[in-house]
Amino acid sequence: MSEERELTVAQAKTLLRCRNVWRWSIVNIARRQSVAEHSYLVTIIGTALYDQCMTRHSLLERATFVSYLLQHDAEEALLGDIPATVKQAIELRSPHLLSMVKRDLGAEVAHSHSFDGTPLKVLAKVADYVEAFKFAAENGAPDHVVEFLSDHLRDTMADGEEQHGAVVDWVKLRVIVNEFIDHA
Repeated sequence: MSEERELTVAQAKTLLRCRNVWRWSIVNIARRQSVAEHSYLVTIIGTALYDQCMTRHSLLERATFVSYLLQHDAEEALLGDIPATVKQAIELRSPHLLSMVKRDLGAEVAHSHSFDGTPLKVLAKVADYVEAFKFAAENGAPDHVVEFLSDHLRDTMADGEEQHGAVVDWVKLRVIVNEFIDHA
């Protein structure tokens, strides 16, 4: 097995700490959620989106994608939950700063750069927003938070369809996303 596909003990220990890191640090919400719970749920949603909506399938690509989904917020084990609005503000002022900090701390997610600009990155973001929207809606988050997540979910899907047209079955994706969030 190549080094880039191996999960080291150090990385595994970092990921295990995600069970003790709480999300929603600036949102008044009825129930606490760990980063580990969120990552697990995003992995289920993202894998279903891959299996049902990608027009081409590869076992290696799927395995790499699942690994990425499980680790997509691993840096939060070291940095804590950084709200999306704060991440966006940092990236606007200093692009790549968060990536440099993650790399310096050894918290950069495996395979993250290999998905940049691909439909898999879009599917990961969609799964992330679906899970966050569903959790927020089910646990009494303020309306503006639920609306923020809904807007970003819609925009992510629209941008993804524009950039990656035929690689993803976008009609099916919208149906599945609605199935996930309709029960929120």
